[in-house]
Amino acid sequence: MVNNADWLLNLNYVDMLREVGTCFSVNNMLRAECYKQRMEKGLSFLEFNYMIMQSYDFYYLYQHRGCNMQFGGDDQWSNMLGGTELIRKKLGKDAYAMTITLLTDSQGKKMGKTAGNAVWLDPNKTTPFEFYQYWRNVDDADVMKCIRMLTFIPIEEIEEMEHWDLSRINEKKEILAFELTKLVHGEEEAQKAQTAARALFTGSGDDANMPSFAVPETALADGKINIVDMLLLGGIDKSKGKVRTLIEQGSISLDGERVSDTWMNITAEQLKAGVKIRKGKKTYVKFTL
Repeated sequence: MVNNADWLLNLNYVDMLREVGTCFSVNNMLRAECYKQRMEKGLSFLEFNYMIMQSYDFYYLYQHRGCNMQFGGDDQWSNMLGGTELIRKKLGKDAYAMTITLLTDSQGKKMGKTAGNAVWLDPNKTTPFEFYQYWRNVDDADVMKCIRMLTFIPIEEIEEMEHWDLSRINEKKEILAFELTKLVHGEEEAQKAQTAARALFTGSGDDANMPSFAVPETALADGKINIVDMLLLGGIDKSKGKVRTLIEQGSISLDGERVSDTWMNITAEQLKAGVKIRKGKKTYVKFTL
C-alpha cells in the first residue's frame, strides 16, 4: 500500500503544468459524465483538477511500480481513462482500466462515506452489532442486489431465493446481514449480533451483545437523569437541541414505547435493570448504571 501524498506533495505547479497539462483537452474533460453532472451545480477548479491528479497517480505508479492496470468504481471511468491516455502520450505504452459496479441503493444513491451512509470495517468505528443492523435494515428493493454483489452464497441458492414469497423478505435480510458480518468480523461475532438483533425484534432473547452505555452515577441527581441528558451522554446525537428534535419528531423509543416528553426522567432503578433506546429504525443502545 502506498500513499500518493509521497509524490504529489512535492510537485512543482509550473513543472506539473508543463509536463502533464499539455496532455489534457479541456473540451474532452468537460464531455466526461462526472463533470457534466457537476457543471449544473457548479464545478470548482479543485474538482476540475481531480482527473489530472488521479491520472498522474496512474502515470507515476506505472513508471515507478510497474502498475499497468487500475481498478475503480464505474463512476471513476473517465478519470481512469485519463490515466491510460497520459501513459500512452508520455511513455508510448499501453495501460488498462477496469471498472467495478458501484453499490447504489434503489434510488441510485451511492452507499458510502461520501453519501453519509457508510459502515466501517473497523469494529471501533462500526461495532459488529451495528454492522449487522445496517444490512438487516437495508431497503427491501436492495436486498437481492446486495446478496448478489457482496456475499459468496452460491449463485444457484441466490436464484432460488429470488423466487421466495414476499413474506420471507426478513429472512433474506437476516441472511445478508449474517453473511456479511461473518465475512468481516467472523462467525462468532456474526452469531452474537444476530442473537442480539433477534432479541430486539422479538422482544425476547439474549441482548447481552447489544451496544451499551453505562451512565455514571455522578450524572444522576436525586436518583434520576433527564432523558435528553442521558441520550447526549450516550452519543445518540451531538447536541441537546438535536436530541430534543429527535424526541419531538417521534424518533426515539424506550423499551419499545415512543418517547414524546423531553422532560422525562429515567430513574436509577430503571438503569440498573437496563433501558433499551432505539433511534429511528437502525440505532439501538442499552443504557445501564
